[in-house]
This record gives sequence, C-alpha cells and structure tokens, in this order.
Amino acid sequence: MAGRYHYWTVLFLLVPVFAAALPDSHQERRRIPLHTAFASAYSEDLRAQQLRSQLDLLRQSVDPHFSSRLPRIGFSYQGQETYGLFSPYRLQHQISTTLNWRLLNGGRAAEEKRRFLIETQQFELELHRRGMTLWRQVLETSLSILLEKEQIQQLQQTLESQELSLMTGRTLKQAKAIVESELRELELRYWEVEAQLQEHRLQLRHHERKFSRLVSPAESESFVPVLSFRSTIVPAPSPILSRGRDFFLQHALESSPEITAASLELRLAELDSRSDSLIPTVELHGTYSLSGESFPPKNPSFSLALRISTADPFWKIDAGDGRDISDRSHQRNPSLGLNLDPRMLFSDQKKISSLNLAQMRLKRERLEKQLRYRVEELLDSLELLERSFPLARRRIELYEELSDFKAASHRRGEITRKELFEARIEVLEARRRFFELCTNTLLREIEILELCGLERLIPLSARRFLTPHINFHILGDKK
Repeated sequence: MAGRYHYWTVLFLLVPVFAAALPDSHQERRRIPLHTAFASAYSEDLRAQQLRSQLDLLRQSVDPHFSSRLPRIGFSYQGQETYGLFSPYRLQHQISTTLNWRLLNGGRAAEEKRRFLIETQQFELELHRRGMTLWRQVLETSLSILLEKEQIQQLQQTLESQELSLMTGRTLKQAKAIVESELRELELRYWEVEAQLQEHRLQLRHHERKFSRLVSPAESESFVPVLSFRSTIVPAPSPILSRGRDFFLQHALESSPEITAASLELRLAELDSRSDSLIPTVELHGTYSLSGESFPPKNPSFSLALRISTADPFWKIDAGDGRDISDRSHQRNPSLGLNLDPRMLFSDQKKISSLNLAQMRLKRERLEKQLRYRVEELLDSLELLERSFPLARRRIELYEELSDFKAASHRRGEITRKELFEARIEVLEARRRFFELCTNTLLREIEILELCGLERLIPLSARRFLTPHINFHILGDKK
C-alpha cells in the first residue's frame, strides 16, 4: 500500500510539469469543419502534390500509340576544318534535315499502349490511396479528440465527487470518526483521478496538435474540428448492413484498383499475341543535306530508306531500300537483315504466351478471392459491433438505475458516500465504453465503404453518430 501511495504521489507531481511544457489548451483555436480540414490537408500534403503533378504531366502528354505515328523532323549543322603544312586551309559546311516517320506501328502498338495505360492507372491508384490515408487520419484524429473530451468531462465529474468525499473525510478525521489510513485511502483515490485527468489533458493537446499539423503542416494556425457526438445515438440498424452482402461484394469487385489493373494487363496481353508480333513496323527515314565550302553550302544530296522490322522477341527482320542522289552520284543502298535468337530453337513462343495468360488469369482470380474474404471478414466484424449496441445501451440504463437507487439509499443513510460515488463512476465508465463502441463501429463502416469504392455513403454512416453532417466530396482524381 505504501509503494502504491508513493507511486501516485510522484505521478501527481510530475504530470503538471509535463503539461506545462505543452501549449496552453485554452489558447484561441480556429474551428474548422471536417470536410474543410481534409481539403486543406489534401492540398498541403507534399506527397499528394507530387503525385498530382506527375499525373497531370502524364495526362497532358500525347498518347504514345498516337505520337509514334507523328513524323519527327531534325536539323543539324556540321563544320570541318582541314589544313596542313603543304595543303591549303579548307572549311567544309554541311546542313542536314532528317525525317523519321513510322507509317505502321505493328506489333509494338499494344506494348506501348499497355505501358501508358498501366503507368497512368498506377499514379491514379497511388493518389487515391494517399487521399484516403489523409482522410482517415483527419477523421481518426477528430474522433480521438472527441473521446478525450468525453473522458475529461467524466473525470472532472468524478474528481468533484472525490474532492467532496475527501473534504468529508478530513472533517470526520478531525472529529476522530475515521482513522488515518482511511483518510489516506481517500487522498489516494483523489490523486489517482487527478493524475488520470492530467494524462488525458496531455493526450487531448497531443491530438489537437496532430490535427493542426494535418490541416496546416506549417503550423501557422491552430485548428480544432467542428464535430461532436450526437446527444442521442440513433438506434436504427446500420445503413451498411441493411444493403446486403452481395451489394458490397459486387461493388468491391467492380471498383478494386488492383483487380482493375490485373484485368487491364490481361486484356492487353490477350491482344498482344504472337500474331501481333508478326505484324511489321514500317518506318520511313529520309535525309536532305547541303554541303560545300561556301556558306550557305550549295551541293545537295538526298537519301530515302524504308525499313521493315518485327517485334517478335526471338527473331527480327530489318529490310531497307535507300537512294543517295547528289549532283555527282546516284547510288542505291538496299539492305536486308535477319537476327535470330538461339533461344527460339528450345522454346515454344505460343506455349509461353498461353502460360503467361494463364498466370495473369490466376493472379486476377487470387485477387478476387482475397477481396471477397476481406469484405466478408469486415462485414462479420461489423455485425458483431452492431449486436453490442443493445447491450451497451442496456448497461448504461442499468447503471443509471443503480445510481439513482443508491442516491436514494444514501439520503436515507443506508449506504456510505463512497458506495454512491462508485455507482456514479460506473455510469460514467459505461458511457465511455458506449462512445468507444460508436467510434469503432463508424471506423469499421468507413473501412468497408472505402474498400468497396462507396465513399459517397460515408455521410449516411456518420449521420448516426456525429453532428454536424459530414460533407464528403473527395478525390476527383480517381478515374
């Protein structure tokens, strides 16, 4: 008993020291609605800014499948000096214009299109995840602030009761109606509640500072959320569970970014078959040059080549036919090349393609199975939380009835003030557990809605527990 008394005495003395080191919780803070807090956090977050910038650049860029068909024109100048001991000084100039034009994209089209679509979708997915992470941080921090305020309010009421009990005990001690140990026990209880109150005040300041950092990373202002628990929690069943499991399973499969990406890869891989790789890519290469010792040079030359190649990974054909025409010569430069990879002798490309497609199908099926299991698991846990509400409400009612009964018994002198205070503390504890149950239920519903791509239903879910109404408009970057 002495060790416990010493522990709480030291804690009671140290907690105010740490509390004094933090900013004053009563300083002026700007009250901000939850959707405004998220919008500020989303716009100020450096990672989200970087992703938005990269995604905007990618969306503004030209589709590679289309841009590969556009001609590319280049200009160049080259000068050459020659001089020696027995040769005159000469300066040659050459100005060239080049043209590269892919007339037929052939088997490379599917691969280029796939890379472009997958890269765009990856940035969209990462940006969406970052936005939802920020939203959850803002909401969870706001709920933590609410819970700490509820706990502080209950502890303050408990502390008032303990203080009254302690004053009564000191009066009785002076009248020698109780012994020293009983007074010490009352002081210990008072200090325990006081230490808990200071601890929760520290936690409240921590969550408020965290909320301010989310809203304004520069911490130029202090913010608190405009949010509170409803005075009466609506006893209606969860709007999530009332829609049925099939509804959420269907939306989860349709909106899952991972499954969408896997389906896109599979579809593009099916298009990029072996027959596609045999379709040639036809490119036109032309060069027009002017050369001579005078400037501008006046001796023209012109060359034109048509190259044909394939995108097959094991063998390629490169054929061309060019002309080099100048004032002094007319030259033709035909070319034909065939490159073989020795691996083609030991492999069946058709079989390899079918195996790759089978692996992609298995990957998509595995993702669908994992998603179904996750949705079922979350819905089961939500059902358990919902079933706890009647018991939690009934617990509060029973403790309130017991507290009223003991209050009447105390007025008749049948029980001590200590027993009455313990009954009131049980009521406060039951209310605290009920608010924690509300918070856990809301977070679980939001997790389900986020997983199923139904973020628009979050206000409907939050309406049962929180006020004011949450205006949830989020993530227009998700396509």
